[in-house]
Amino acid sequence: MKIGDLEMHCGNCNVVEFCGNPYGYCLCYDTRFADVEEDTYRRIAEGCKSTPHAACYGCEAADCECCDDDDDRLDNMCEQFADYVAEQLELLKND
Repeated sequence: MKIGDLEMHCGNCNVVEFCGNPYGYCLCYDTRFADVEEDTYRRIAEGCKSTPHAACYGCEAADCECCDDDDDRLDNMCEQFADYVAEQLELLKND
């Protein structure tokens, strides 16, 4: 199924672990992935070696907002995965 068609039906989604917390980052509302199949997203995201921003470990990095709680950390990490997948999809499209 295309990610854009999921409309927060998390029980029917096989990429739900790449979403943030309720009322946080939601993959199916990220317009970059409206026409991307779930399996394609999963395959690319599983190749990502992303880690949370340094601020997620309590530092005061000048280029990053400090996370207030675990919900922020999860949303932040899921957005990093999404950015990685978007970059990879763009590279594939240009090949």
